[in-house]
Amino acid sequence: MPLAAKAPDAVVGALDAAMRRFEISTPARMAAFCAQLAHESGQLQRWTENLSYRWERLRQVFPKYFPSDVEARPFDRKPERIANRVYAGRMGNGPEASGDGWRFRGRGPIQLTGKDNYRACGQGIGVDLVEDPDRLATPEPGCLAAAWFWARNGLNALADAGDFVTITRRINGGLNGLAERREFWERAKAAFGVPGVETAEVGAPAGARRPVSRPKRARPGRRRRTAAKRMPPATRRRRAAKRTRRPARAVARPGRPARRRRLPSRRRPRRS
Repeated sequence: MPLAAKAPDAVVGALDAAMRRFEISTPARMAAFCAQLAHESGQLQRWTENLSYRWERLRQVFPKYFPSDVEARPFDRKPERIANRVYAGRMGNGPEASGDGWRFRGRGPIQLTGKDNYRACGQGIGVDLVEDPDRLATPEPGCLAAAWFWARNGLNALADAGDFVTITRRINGGLNGLAERREFWERAKAAFGVPGVETAEVGAPAGARRPVSRPKRARPGRRRRTAAKRMPPATRRRRAAKRTRRPARAVARPGRPARRRRLPSRRRPRRS
């Protein structure tokens, strides 16, 4: 996380304490954890979800909630209305009019979202986040919430197995930003000195490992072509001439039945 160097010392200290508390202590776990946080929080620079979308972008990011241009245009650059629409009626939030979508939008370095998650996280770290959700945007509760979410969803075991794809699914709900997450992961592995870890393929089941690649065997046809290239030029020309000879013609002789006589080919042999 190159931009993480600009983070205040309070953030770095809070993050280190949270990782120790929730056993994010091995190089593999720390690398995967920091990589995911780097993507979710803009390298620890963004602690509250930015929902100020243009209406065209809304159609791309939330097509389920904005299926047409007519429905998307009134929400142009209106983050509170957008949050109340897309987060309404799920994750413990009330209907759109309740305002829970905006109140419990993504916060903290892992962008914890939804009233149910705020309540469960608050109980886990000893902070009432339902009554004061903005506390998630401060260093100590925010870092504790990120580490709590990580441990609660069994992501330490997945990090040990190198299953970065399933980790992404459990945090994001999909694979959004997977390419950038992987870039951060490679940097973090190098920084923490993680030994070679076999990573699971995209879409593979949890814990699946990439199959060991085996050297490909040469095909018989390829060997024959290679052998033909090694032939002397004269041999290749002679064989080519046999393949290009013209068919024999029937020739009649006086007092004898017609017999077939092979005539020389008019085509010149192809030189290789």
